Amino acid sequence: MRSIKATVQSAVLCFLFSGALASAVTISGTVTDKTTNTPSAGDKVELVDVQAGMAVVASTTTNAKGKYSLNKSAAGPALVPGRPARHRRQPREAVHGLPLPRRNDLPSAQMNHRALIMLMLLTGAAWAVQPPHRVQIDIEVTSGSMHLGEGRDVLEHDGKQYSVVSESKTVGLAAFLYKMNIRRESRGLVTKDGLRPLHFEEERTRKPKRAADFDWDAKLVKLTDGDKVQTLPLPDNTFDQTSFAYAFAFRPASEETLPVSLTDGRKLSDYKYQVIGKEKLKTRLGDLETVHFQKIRDADDKRGFEVWLAVEHHYLPVRIRYIEKDGTILDSTVTAISYQ
Repeated sequence: MRSIKATVQSAVLCFLFSGALASAVTISGTVTDKTTNTPSAGDKVELVDVQAGMAVVASTTTNAKGKYSLNKSAAGPALVPGRPARHRRQPREAVHGLPLPRRNDLPSAQMNHRALIMLMLLTGAAWAVQPPHRVQIDIEVTSGSMHLGEGRDVLEHDGKQYSVVSESKTVGLAAFLYKMNIRRESRGLVTKDGLRPLHFEEERTRKPKRAADFDWDAKLVKLTDGDKVQTLPLPDNTFDQTSFAYAFAFRPASEETLPVSLTDGRKLSDYKYQVIGKEKLKTRLGDLETVHFQKIRDADDKRGFEVWLAVEHHYLPVRIRYIEKDGTILDSTVTAISYQ
């Protein structure tokens, strides 16, 4: 198989099939070298079964026109793994609160080797099913065995509008050394394409208030960081850092997941991720079946971001991990989930 270099515009391609799908289906597509914008011939494409430990269940090679076709014989989640490419930066602070002391640069990368595709076949309780109208998630923040903080997220929606309130604080020795309380709130619309934030705000100890106001008609976002106010162009598929963690619970499956832009009220940053696969995650709730997403990093990018979404809990986030430049790992992990 020859080697290619391509710029990937899509990190994930998602397709939804009905729960009644039990017979063989054919998955087909075209691989394009985005550097030259020409079909990519001779690239290997594999289909893996995420319920069977990412075992390869089918494989093929793209033809001279970059086209491929794979047969899937049974219903259930499966992936055609791929890799995303060019990024800018992501907001510095963690979704659940503990401050990250320096900026977190997302990698700028070119992909060698295989075609960059990601397909997801979902049946049964799929991404298109919205979570209950009120969800409360309690979390603990740890670094190794050290307990640093606690938090609570409350998601409320009526199928048309949503709000997420996220509150966290340092506890124990961490609070003695550096007391920190953070409150974030995101409000917006629930659309056929998922969550669309309208307003975000953040209040934290010893820091100026931050906010973001989204004008989707004018395609502008106003960012407020204390006395500093700026208005920037608003890309499609933009989230604030609080709504982003819940976007996966509302986004219906579609052909393409576009690059994500995130804001923390200070700046607007690009963000891309890839699906690692399905994993069993040990939590206080027991072992949870999750889908593991991961930030793409260059070899020289020491900072990382990962999120685990619970399959049996409406693809809500049950662990968020931040890896610092010095290798320090901060985990925000679920301790309780309740629904109304």
